[in-house]
Amino acid sequence: MIWRRYRRRIARLVGGLISPENVTHNRDWDERDKEDKKQTNDRLAEHNSLGIGAWNKPLEYPDFQGKRKSVCCDPATNGSVLSVFHRPVRRGFPLLTRSTRPVNYHLSVPVRCVAPAAASILLLFASLYSTLADDGPKPSRRQQKPQPPAAPYKGAKSEIYKQLGDIQLRVYLFTPPGHQPTDQRAAAVFFFGGSWNGGSPAQFVPHARYLASRGMVAIVADYRVRSRHQTTPFECVKDGKSCVRWIRSHAKRLGIDPQRIAAGGGSAGGHVAAATGNVPGLEETNADTAISSRPDALLLFNPVYDNGPGGYGHSRVKDRYQEISPLHNIRANAPPTIVFFGTKDKLVPVATAQKYENKMKAAGNRCETHYFPDQPHGFFNESRSKRSYQETVLFMDRFLISLGYLTGEPTMKVTAEK
Repeated sequence: MIWRRYRRRIARLVGGLISPENVTHNRDWDERDKEDKKQTNDRLAEHNSLGIGAWNKPLEYPDFQGKRKSVCCDPATNGSVLSVFHRPVRRGFPLLTRSTRPVNYHLSVPVRCVAPAAASILLLFASLYSTLADDGPKPSRRQQKPQPPAAPYKGAKSEIYKQLGDIQLRVYLFTPPGHQPTDQRAAAVFFFGGSWNGGSPAQFVPHARYLASRGMVAIVADYRVRSRHQTTPFECVKDGKSCVRWIRSHAKRLGIDPQRIAAGGGSAGGHVAAATGNVPGLEETNADTAISSRPDALLLFNPVYDNGPGGYGHSRVKDRYQEISPLHNIRANAPPTIVFFGTKDKLVPVATAQKYENKMKAAGNRCETHYFPDQPHGFFNESRSKRSYQETVLFMDRFLISLGYLTGEPTMKVTAEK
């Protein structure tokens, strides 16, 4: 980190020692230099370089984005050769130079004359390091876990439902106009998709706002993912169960009926929701299991059902797939479920959706699956297809009416063109 911060200053100091007046450029690729070139290339290969290039003015050390220069003594000529090479970093597109061969710069004076000044540079570097080290270790960018703002969505109320060390997991609640804690309204919580790697609660904010306008308490939830917390799908499911339990335990304060809580989500978020409704176990260590973490209904948008061999995400769970795969944990009295799939979904085949529906019905459970012709994975998002969003929300509304979670006629109208 310190080298990156002060590399320009150090480079200028080194550049002063190796000024153009003291350096002669040697481009004679004859037999005498074959061994020198071989050793130089071997050394560069050891540094895992992506490419080697030459500069017309390599001693000016300009600031080129995505490139790094290195300077080292070449033992091939008894310390009198300074090899200057250029290596693109492993980020973005490699920036190639005019030549793919290393260029040696021969000093007119032996390196031993430069050694005292080089030692001074090292002492300066050590001094800078000790000065900055007094402030204590600086967390890396990956270690820093900025928390989401308290209320990033207009009209939503934010609360923390789970805290693990410095990690705060929040829910964002959308309530109907005039909602009071004394109300006993049905609720729905949504989990975002993103292959258990990333994603944002913003994905289901349109769904939450619509359900709140219809009279439900609608919630979008954050949960741990690999890109931000280095977690596995097992932690995702644990967070989903913690969230449902938190809603139920705070139902009286939030004006929610604890016996009418639906869980929904898309893709990996649909997997989290389906797992909360079907998979036993995977509870947090200190969880109050006297309060159920199982939702009363499921609203699933192209969910990941099958984590078994050949199913999506098997490489993430491997031999533990039976602990977490919704398809492998279907039993009687599962929550009534509505599902939406596109027939061109390449992540979750239609055959998997059909198998899940058949197993649910064979166990005596209600499962409605709606297939949308020629639609790909993620088709239901408002940002992707306005019409598909409207159609899936309309089906979801009617399903919730049939459960007694909503009353009256749906206000969603399918107006967008295909």
